[in-house]
Amino acid sequence: MSTPPLHFQRIAFAVNPSKQGAADLAFELEGIARERGREAIRVDSFPVEREALEGVDLCCVLGGDGSILGVVDAAAHHAVPVLGFNFGRLGFMANFDAREATKVFPGILDGHGCMVDHRSVLEVTDASGLRVLGLNDLVIKTTFSHLVHLEVRSGTNDVNDYYADGLIVATPTGSTAYNVAAGGPIIHPRAPVLVLTPVSPHTLSTRAIVLEETAELEIRLRSEASQIQIAVDGRAVFEPGRAFPLKATVCRARRFALLQHPDYSHFHILRQKLQWSGSVPSRLSPG
Repeated sequence: MSTPPLHFQRIAFAVNPSKQGAADLAFELEGIARERGREAIRVDSFPVEREALEGVDLCCVLGGDGSILGVVDAAAHHAVPVLGFNFGRLGFMANFDAREATKVFPGILDGHGCMVDHRSVLEVTDASGLRVLGLNDLVIKTTFSHLVHLEVRSGTNDVNDYYADGLIVATPTGSTAYNVAAGGPIIHPRAPVLVLTPVSPHTLSTRAIVLEETAELEIRLRSEASQIQIAVDGRAVFEPGRAFPLKATVCRARRFALLQHPDYSHFHILRQKLQWSGSVPSRLSPG
């Protein structure tokens, strides 16, 4: 982690309108920002368009982890740090409590009371050259329980022929999302890796594979395209019939900057959110 800039001048508030109280809190925070001579703009459509964050110094997301995923493409493209106030359920990324927002926000505006956590960004490119940035994962799934046949290469190496209900390419941040539900490993968010996890594979010997972050994956479809769904961070942005071969890499030219509580601990979050047994400290500890 690193120290954020000392001053945020132009702040965008990305508000999830489905979260009760989010719009009211945004109004309060906008007032705090303007009282301190900052410019505040409102964004209330998801996913956030890239141009909405052009020239912005900080993006405050009022929602949950899903709302943060809706700003990833725009924020990573313009290198805008993101601060999440949690109105959701899990809060792996949006870990500032909405109830403490008005108390901590003035200090954050001046770069105090938070740290910057740089996360890997997944870049997915289809056969036409369309590129999409994601923070969590690329998910390829079949519809109506059909079996999908996918060939995966990493650079010049054949990785595997997958016969499964689907395939997940996840970043460390996304390892606690669909990846873990499909039996993949939990990975520390700053580990320089990717994970390739099949969904309900047809053969028992097929398991999740952890790859180096520099891996350049090429995925070819050997099944009927009409039976396939493709999503990046839950967004269906590619047309299956024209998408393959898909290429998935970590975009080393961009990182997603997430503002965290100064006492943020990944392991505390795991114990709390996944309800692991054992003692849980009353205070977050660095780690």
